[in-house]
Amino acid sequence: MSDPEITAMATISSALDGLDEPARDRVLRWARDRYGVAKSAPPREPASSGLGRADTLPREQTMSQFSDVADVYASANPTTDGEKVLVVGYWFHTARGENELDSQAINTELKHLGYPIGNVTRAVSGLATSVPRLVVQTKKAGSTKQARKKFKLTVEGMKRVEQMLGGASLRSGRAGRNGDDSDGRAE
Repeated sequence: MSDPEITAMATISSALDGLDEPARDRVLRWARDRYGVAKSAPPREPASSGLGRADTLPREQTMSQFSDVADVYASANPTTDGEKVLVVGYWFHTARGENELDSQAINTELKHLGYPIGNVTRAVSGLATSVPRLVVQTKKAGSTKQARKKFKLTVEGMKRVEQMLGGASLRSGRAGRNGDDSDGRAE
């Protein structure tokens, strides 16, 4: 006689193995909602990484009002391709605990949301060369210019999205620290 819990886990594993990451996330979110299971917190970024979360809101405060990436996207209302990449990257990092991001996964998520961008590599490159840098490259797989690259949001990139989400008004002393909103958005 087999253990029903093990059988259920094997069934779930085989069902999820054939799905891409965004689809797995949607299926798991549905299962949590359907069966009333609380979502476990994603692993926290180590404090020694140099790009830690010490200067941002705790995940629970920042993300608790958003049930999925579509809610975050709608609330942030990004207007440029770079902002779109930042918002989805922020979701991947804070809600899903992904420290390294890849442009293909972000572009796929943007397509699912109905907001594809023309050239995701150009958008990421613009964020990486902006001052302050909003993303940094962490890896490059391959030797060609088209090689797959991994990147992560910097603390400044995280702050920018939190400003878009209204996070600056949630933190005492954060709003107006630099005297203006550096992304040109009206407050």
